[in-house]
Amino acid sequence: MSLCSYKTVYRDVFKNRDIEFTCKNPSESDLEVCLFHNPNNKGDYSERQKINEALDNKIKDATSKNEPLICIGYNLYDLFLNDREFRNSVCFNNSYIKGKVKIRSRFFKDVWFTDVKFECDGDVIFDGSKFRGRGNVSFADAKFLNQGSVSFKGTQFRGRGNVSFSQTEFHGKGNVNFEDARFLNKGDIYFSRAQFLKEGHVLFSHVHLECQGVVSFDNARFVNDGFVLFSDSRFKGEGDVFFSSAHFEGNGEIHFKRTEFLNKGNLKFDEVQFLKEIVNFEDTKFLNQGGIEFYDAKFLNQGDVEFRGAKFLNQGEVNFERTQFLKHGYVKFSDAQFENNGDISFAGATFLNEYVSFSDTVFRGIGKISFNNVDFEGKGNVEFVKAQFLKEGYVDFSGVKFVNKNVIFFKVQFEGKGDVDFEYAQFLKEGYVDFSGVKFVNEGNVKFAGANF
Repeated sequence: MSLCSYKTVYRDVFKNRDIEFTCKNPSESDLEVCLFHNPNNKGDYSERQKINEALDNKIKDATSKNEPLICIGYNLYDLFLNDREFRNSVCFNNSYIKGKVKIRSRFFKDVWFTDVKFECDGDVIFDGSKFRGRGNVSFADAKFLNQGSVSFKGTQFRGRGNVSFSQTEFHGKGNVNFEDARFLNKGDIYFSRAQFLKEGHVLFSHVHLECQGVVSFDNARFVNDGFVLFSDSRFKGEGDVFFSSAHFEGNGEIHFKRTEFLNKGNLKFDEVQFLKEIVNFEDTKFLNQGGIEFYDAKFLNQGDVEFRGAKFLNQGEVNFERTQFLKHGYVKFSDAQFENNGDISFAGATFLNEYVSFSDTVFRGIGKISFNNVDFEGKGNVEFVKAQFLKEGYVDFSGVKFVNKNVIFFKVQFEGKGDVDFEYAQFLKEGYVDFSGVKFVNEGNVKFAGANF
């Protein structure tokens, strides 16, 4: 009996090495490859049934003997793994799955769907699956080309290893759904360079990402016409959380509303681009132990940017330096709390919006506050009504440029220990400047030298 001639090399994304694979299945009659590696399968009903039955037998044999299930490079149709328990590794790397996919099982070692292509007319469903044990979980480089939704709703990742969706691509119609998923693994979580290109919504609402490593969405691309929702989710890992250089584009809205960042490291949204209609961080809690970085971020969305009621209570700095708010809607930091133990900086930021509000915002804690060289050039008001500057360091508005309509500092309180500096500020507005009721009770100096009204 001759063996299948199929050979390939697949990538171990966690150990960063290539692994050679040679199929050991018997070849089909008159063919040099086995049933699973035949690229000329017609996909008619009888052939489809034959492949599905052979795969089911292979799965039963592997699970009954507690052996790895190795299906590398397979050409498959339907893949149903419901209420099964895999005590050993499962590997579908480099496979092509053309039919329905519904998986709801328990996995206790490595699970590999690296570089798999899912291409069918319906949904791909992993809802309620549980990935536990000592191994890694990889969907890296996978391509979901199906015309329905992709769903990991309620899925649990509780293993000791890493979880990777790095460079995974989601195409076609439908939604991408991770709602209520639990990432509680002891390694890292990677969505780096993932591409969410489906037409519908991208749903990460009510997700818990509480791994012991980093959580990374750096360079991820969300280019869809629906919502992107991280609302009510919790990031509580031991390491950093990265959204660096992520790209959000298309119709719809992006929501981090009521999201909690409780990780022990830094939170990075540096160089991110928001081109959705509305960007919402309302009531978000930034409670991480490191810094918060939005420097060089670009808010290019057509609607509002909401940080209203957000709480920045982290242990490091808050950095919005050179951030650009460039479109027509409102920017609201009203009722936000900046009570971190580091500097707060909007230095060099640009606001071209119709309305900017820091009203009732509280700045408290150790460190300085900088609006140095900020440009407010929108058509509407800039309001700091009843804002409270209570940090121990100085408050720097030097070189700030107000080219908007009205500038309102009504009943603002400056009660810090350092200077309050408006030197060389330019008030080039169309309307009025209101400093009525302002209290300068800071311990340092108040400077308006060179300011232009």
